[in-house]
Amino acid sequence: MPLKNVDAYINLSAIYTQQSNYLEALFDLNKAIAIKPNFGPAFRDRSAVYFGLQEYDKAWADVQKAKELGQTVNSDFLQALKKASGK
Repeated sequence: MPLKNVDAYINLSAIYTQQSNYLEALFDLNKAIAIKPNFGPAFRDRSAVYFGLQEYDKAWADVQKAKELGQTVNSDFLQALKKASGK
């Protein structure tokens, strides 16, 4: 039976991200967003996963969406993303 709890998917994705298992983390964050499309923390966390996958345009898009949804994005992360993406 699939999970329907957004927090469970967020927690699983955090574990996968810590293990640098970005594809599994991405899968769980996409599930969380499918359940709750305006959940800012999922977009914030997914931006870090996209960063890990070196998909910088997608990371920037999720940073923007997270901010639109009222999330604060870590300034150190933003600096690293700027440097890595050349933006």
